[in-house]
Amino acid sequence: MRRRVAIGLTVGLVACGGGDDHARATPPEPVPDRPGCALPPRDCVGPACATLEPFLPAAGPGYEDVPLADERARATSTTYVRRDLMMLVKYATAVVACVGRAWPGLGDAPLALGDGSERAGTIPGTRQGRPRHPPGTHVAGRDLDLAYYQRDQPDHHLRSICPHVEAGVDQRRCVGPPTTLDAERTALLIGTLFESPLVRVIGVDAAAVPALEAALAAHCRAGRVTAAACARVALGFEATDQGRGWYHAHHHHLHVAWR
Repeated sequence: MRRRVAIGLTVGLVACGGGDDHARATPPEPVPDRPGCALPPRDCVGPACATLEPFLPAAGPGYEDVPLADERARATSTTYVRRDLMMLVKYATAVVACVGRAWPGLGDAPLALGDGSERAGTIPGTRQGRPRHPPGTHVAGRDLDLAYYQRDQPDHHLRSICPHVEAGVDQRRCVGPPTTLDAERTALLIGTLFESPLVRVIGVDAAAVPALEAALAAHCRAGRVTAAACARVALGFEATDQGRGWYHAHHHHLHVAWR
């Protein structure tokens, strides 16, 4: 089942998987005018767009790679992505840094990158014999985890945006409101990413959906997100575990899935 977040803002759940790897190519849509923002190119053109590459440079306008101790060498990095997805993420994070610079919160502090794929295009953890994502995801650089933008925190690194422990047990999901979520910035990121028709779905924790829904509606009304992108937004989430892969482990990051 697929339902979309649009101006009418119906939200639903989408399966967590690789999607259609043979999506029809579409011409790039117009890039919105964002006065005063010096932005990197958004769209990749040419046969090299599907090339698996390390996310370099490791820091740029609006983003930073924060690798674990065993991921700091090129050979062991888990932040390999397709070139077209990398370009889009660099563009979207730069948009949030520029457009949201004066908003309350952490201003233009960079957003942390999470897992993409391993150098061989395999699921992160495969090299050690312990893949840490479901089969079919994080393969060939078609998926990338990103932190949420956050309030009342020192940075936008990957961390839980909500309570996630009950009776001393980590539930691996929100069990309370997402009190540190910066919904305004996160929603702008999501809407900007959907300027590309090649983004299939963005997975989030179900507890974050109402705030993101409201912020997306405001951005769409204000024209900060294009009408085409607003109509395309699809959030993957599960309020109860239906086996689609979104119920757990999205309380500290969102998941961008490419077609």
